[in-house]
Amino acid sequence: MSADDRRAQIVAAARELFARSGFDATTTREIATAAGISDALIYRHFPDKQALLHAIVDDGITRFASMSPPPETEVPLDVLLIGLGSAFLAAIDEQRDLIRLLVSQRHLLGEDTRFVTFVDAAATNLGARIDHQYPGEPGRGYLLARGFMGSLIAFVILQHDLGLDAVHAVDADAYLRTLATTLVTGLA
Repeated sequence: MSADDRRAQIVAAARELFARSGFDATTTREIATAAGISDALIYRHFPDKQALLHAIVDDGITRFASMSPPPETEVPLDVLLIGLGSAFLAAIDEQRDLIRLLVSQRHLLGEDTRFVTFVDAAATNLGARIDHQYPGEPGRGYLLARGFMGSLIAFVILQHDLGLDAVHAVDADAYLRTLATTLVTGLA
């Protein structure tokens, strides 16, 4: 196995274990066992467990950054919101483990603001589109876009990670359509 493939294998095993058991509770021995390697091989690729955590974040941020930007063509805002929201929901749902790690290990990640920078850039772009289609108070589009994206993140965390789906399951597409329609209706 190439060094890059081995490194990816270790990152994948650690990501799963950190998300399931927590960073502090997971040992390098457990990571090595899950990856099918020896403990020593982990240290060939990572100086310590915290470096492994940073590699997991690197991988996750790369996945978010690969999301396609919205089309430059003029489309109705509700169509744009549903398209962007659907892609964002899928990315968040696919990476719920990363979101849990970003929250639970904030103290170890220090000044790593790449995820929130991604959300801010996406809200800035979407906000500019909202302001263009619905001129109003300066900065209103950004605030609406940020609220929209925050609602999607909260939806996934509440439904799946905190167990709201066991109490009151809600279809993600229905939630997204309602959120988009409400936002556009409020602007009109």
